[in-house]
Amino acid sequence: MPHDGLSESQVIQLAKEALAVEYTGAPTQVTVQQTTVGELDRFHCGAIGSMISVIVSPIQGNPNICAADSTVWIVSLHGEFLRGDFATESVQVVLDRAGRMMAIDSGALVPLSAPID
Repeated sequence: MPHDGLSESQVIQLAKEALAVEYTGAPTQVTVQQTTVGELDRFHCGAIGSMISVIVSPIQGNPNICAADSTVWIVSLHGEFLRGDFATESVQVVLDRAGRMMAIDSGALVPLSAPID
């Protein structure tokens, strides 16, 4: 798939910036995948989906951004991230092919007051 001028390191940086808006903490492992909207599991483009902590950006000038064949980046970040009184070990950021954040989804959110095994 075409990278539309963005390098993988640029995509990772954009995902980290999106992560920093919602979560504190630094990733210890990052994976990047380029796919299409149609291949995404549990992603509801253009509306708040059923995933926990999903934020979907406006179309932002790309009327076909939700088309099944639209290219997107999936950046999976692993580490320890805090959001308010909750913690998670993984966050996935979906970026459009230009690098604009479309959605952010955390793994299981655990209350900080919960016992840790």
